[in-house]
Formats: sequence, structure tokens, C-alpha cells
Amino acid sequence: MLLGASLTWMTGCALVAGLGTEYRAAVGSDDGGAPDAPFPDATADARPPDATADALPDATDDGSGADAAVCPVDPVVYATPGVVQVPVPAGCGHVAVQAFGGAGGGPGGGAGGAVVAVLALASGTPVTIFVGAGGSTGGTQAIGGVPGGASPSAGNNPSGGGGGGSSEVDIGCGASPEAGTASSCTRLVVAGGGGGGGSCSGASPGGAGGGPGGLGADGSSCSPGNPPEGLGASLAAGGGAGGGVAPGQPGTRTSGGSGAAGAGGGGGGYYGGGGGASTGAASEVFEGAGGGGGSSFTEDDAGTYAVSRGGSGSNGTVTLTWSP
Repeated sequence: MLLGASLTWMTGCALVAGLGTEYRAAVGSDDGGAPDAPFPDATADARPPDATADALPDATDDGSGADAAVCPVDPVVYATPGVVQVPVPAGCGHVAVQAFGGAGGGPGGGAGGAVVAVLALASGTPVTIFVGAGGSTGGTQAIGGVPGGASPSAGNNPSGGGGGGSSEVDIGCGASPEAGTASSCTRLVVAGGGGGGGSCSGASPGGAGGGPGGLGADGSSCSPGNPPEGLGASLAAGGGAGGGVAPGQPGTRTSGGSGAAGAGGGGGGYYGGGGGASTGAASEVFEGAGGGGGSSFTEDDAGTYAVSRGGSGSNGTVTLTWSP
């Protein structure tokens, strides 16, 4: 009786021991990829996905399924006279502007104005950039720089210098800031051009474009008041013309006034400078006074104005630095 029970107990233990060996062989030897492993290795593919991988959204994801645009931050310099139209880049909402107006031509051409401002603009807004050209000097007929710089009248004498063109950042003004009187045109930043120098045997420089307060400077005459110089523009009106025997022309909205033969033309600007007068008719030997500088302007109440260091006839520049 006891012998039978002992045999039965020993046989059961052997069976259990055999099953334990097979279980250990099946579980303990699994490498996560063995085809005969019924239980995956806990260190293999059963682990949860990496929390730093695709389980988390990209930090630049705006929820639209595409990455959000990144605003370019490197400064962009526009130095070739003319007009460029660009949209506010995607991802940007502000722009820092540094603008220099074109200098007046001739001996003693007035320096262009300088403006520094920061503007808030919506992404995608079309912006027009004008880079003012310097006024020319040459022969008996100088040419004013665009946009807005005035030319002096032709004559037998060596010509005075042309007024410098304004440099601007505008919205809705098309291909010319002369559209600045239209309700659709907003002139955000304007750096006034310098007035053209006169032809006096002494010095009769043109006035600088809008400096402190945005005001254009007056030109100079050969001797005090003779012939009268062109006057600098303000933020409300063009500069007055030099009068007398051969008067110049007053400045207007955006444009300088023409100088008399031998005198300097007014610089372009928010308002243009007045043209200088000369001492005689175009067929006579005479001397001419300098033209007035155009005024500068910015929509930024914290913007600053100064006079640039550009030499006679030098072109203006516009530098834009975008930010979110």
C-alpha cells in the first residue's frame, strides 16, 4: 500500500519536473525573434514606443498638417536705384527699416536724409520699396534723381546739380510715390533727397534731406541772399523757391522744384525741396544757388531722423530686417 503510493508520487514529480524544464526552455531562451517562442522577451518589441519619436507632435507644427513658416531674420539691403515690390514674408509681423535718401548732384550736393523705424505689418502685405538715385552733374543740363529729385533748367553756364531722389517704404502706391496723394497709398517711411548744389564760383551747396524732425535743409547762395537759395521742405509743405531775376520752382508733394539755369534742383521727399535761383537769364553768364532738401517722414512715432554722410550724387539705400 505504501509502496504503490510512493511510486505514484514519484511519477508525478517526474512529470512536473519535465514540464518545468520544457517551460523554462520555451520562455527563458526567447530572444524576441525566435519563431518557437510563445512569449516575447520583455526587453524586445513589447516595449512602448519612444516618447521622443513620432508619438509627440513637432514643436513647429501649427496643427494644419504642415510646419509653421519661419520668418527670415537676415537683413536685406536694396541699393540699386529704382522700385521693388515684395510681400511681407510668411511668419513675419514686424520690420526694422533703415533708409537713406539720394544725395544731390553738383559741387556741394546736399546729403540725403536718414530714417530708422520699426513697423508692424501683416504677413503677405504687398510692400513697395523705392531706392532714391543721386542727382547728376554734367554739361549744361543735370538730371534729378528718381523718385522726386528735380532737374535744373538748361543754360549756357555749367549746370547746377540735380536734386536727389527719396528712398521709401510704401503700401498701395504702385510704381511711383507721386501716387502719395491717393487715398489708397500709404507712405510708411520716407528718407528725403538732398538738394542739388549751385554753380557759384564760391560755394553754394544744396540743402540736406530731412534730418532732425524730418525737416529738409535750405540750400546756399553765392553771397547772402544773392541769388536766393531753394528752401528745405517741411512735413506739411514743399520748400519755397529762390526768387529774383531767374527764380526756381517750389517743391510739391513728393517732388522737388526745378532750379533755374545754373542753380540746384530741390530734393525729393515726403515733400520736395525748392529749386535755387540764378543771377541771370539762361543766355547770360550767371551763377546759381543751391536747391533745398526734401523732408523725411515715418509712421513710427519712435522713429529717428538724421542726415546721412553720402557724398554728392551718391545713391540711397533701404535695409529691411524682418521679425515675427
